[in-house]
Amino acid sequence: MMPNSSDREPRSDFAMAKTAPRIGGSCKDGPALQTVPSPLSQSGRSTRAVARHDVHGVVLAGGRSSRMGTDKALLPLCRTPLIEYSLAILRRAGLPVSISGSRTDLENIAPVLADMDPPQGPLTGICSALHSLRESWIVLLTVDMPLVPPWLIARMLDHAIDSSAAVVLPSFAGRLHPFPCVLHRDLLPGLLAEYCSGRYGCLHAFSAAAMQIGKPIETVALESFFKENSFHDQPQFPIDAWLLNVNRPEDLLQAEQWLAAQFISPVLSGRNLIAAGESPCLP
Repeated sequence: MMPNSSDREPRSDFAMAKTAPRIGGSCKDGPALQTVPSPLSQSGRSTRAVARHDVHGVVLAGGRSSRMGTDKALLPLCRTPLIEYSLAILRRAGLPVSISGSRTDLENIAPVLADMDPPQGPLTGICSALHSLRESWIVLLTVDMPLVPPWLIARMLDHAIDSSAAVVLPSFAGRLHPFPCVLHRDLLPGLLAEYCSGRYGCLHAFSAAAMQIGKPIETVALESFFKENSFHDQPQFPIDAWLLNVNRPEDLLQAEQWLAAQFISPVLSGRNLIAAGESPCLP
């Protein structure tokens, strides 16, 4: 069961009905979640000026880290816990942040949103976050993606708000990636239906939930940014590094090598930035 603390009460946008699963309860029976009319369907309201304050960043940290063989959230990358990178990326994109996952050991790093039971991969954390948070939009990043440019998060969010899309995903070399992603909270009933039907794949769940509310999935091709020159103040990693998932020890080594190569760029240290030349990754 997922607790509703005083500072994380569910929004009242969801009324109890009879036909869909209840968050935190059984998928076989119990009352349903039913949405009120969506802001996405109200013309003129979906603008970045209106919605910027109505967004929350969430780092998914409920995985088992089976391929790494040890907990990834606190795994040191350049002597900084891996989760600090994902949190810093979202903060630098201008978002308040929380961690999704039943992890009391991370509560000193950022607010933690407990996962509903039973945990079944990232979709569990996504549904839990959408249920717990008040904001209409959430931006999701996994705990093992330390090299995502913060400006990419901002671009994807702007695209979601401007296009009234229910989902915005990145693509690279013709392949669609599930994270980072921007989701509207109206997707929750559809995502829960997929979860309770035993279909835990995120891309399939996003598609089914978006179809249910009649809203599109939009993509942002990373190649479109390849020749841009307006982000020199950000660490510049190769384009194929942006979506790196640190799943195995060799991925961690690759991330360290890319970070060490940023001789003139700021490097993360905890929640702050340290000056160039002081990187713990450098010799």
